[in-house]
Amino acid sequence: MLTGPGDTPDFLIVQEKIDTEHELISTLNYALGLVEEQGLSVYDYFDIHDLEEDTQAIFQQSQLRRP
Repeated sequence: MLTGPGDTPDFLIVQEKIDTEHELISTLNYALGLVEEQGLSVYDYFDIHDLEEDTQAIFQQSQLRRP
């Protein structure tokens, strides 16, 4: 929670409704399981360019404000 004018968030959460019964969700869960088994993090594969442009701008602005 941000409590003052100088506070900045440490992360950005983008939420969308998804169909949890969709076949691709099973594929995604399987892929994430393989990544975790290898001792890696999903953040090793994070690419800001995969985000929508407005989300990229918000993320980049929050990074500029960090000390």
